[in-house]
Amino acid sequence: MAYKLTGAKEARFLASIIPPAEFFGGLTLASNISPLPSAAILLLLLCASSAAMVVVLVRKNPPENGGRGASPTAVSAGRVVRNALLALALLPTLMPPHPSQDNKDFAISCLVVALILVASFLRYRKLVEIKV
Repeated sequence: MAYKLTGAKEARFLASIIPPAEFFGGLTLASNISPLPSAAILLLLLCASSAAMVVVLVRKNPPENGGRGASPTAVSAGRVVRNALLALALLPTLMPPHPSQDNKDFAISCLVVALILVASFLRYRKLVEIKV
């Protein structure tokens, strides 16, 4: 909402789904359990965040705290560049050296998606209780 790109309802939805996706995506990527889907989720989040920052920079009305809680993190071109470098770092993970036929990775990916959905649903219910 601080970026002035969404309304309250959409902001609650995004606030409920993004942190669990970041957490479980990073956790599975760091543990190398299911790197391809994890890297894809994290790349999508980086691209969406960067696109939102670019829109804010083009509009020339950045929020004071970057739209992230109480800690001051100003929106800047430097943050967009940082996200681009992080996205580039994910690219090798998105290009596996050989196709995987392992069903274990698929099952773990499904479990991670289920955890993200459950955590997002619980966060959304809590956020709906908060009056804006």
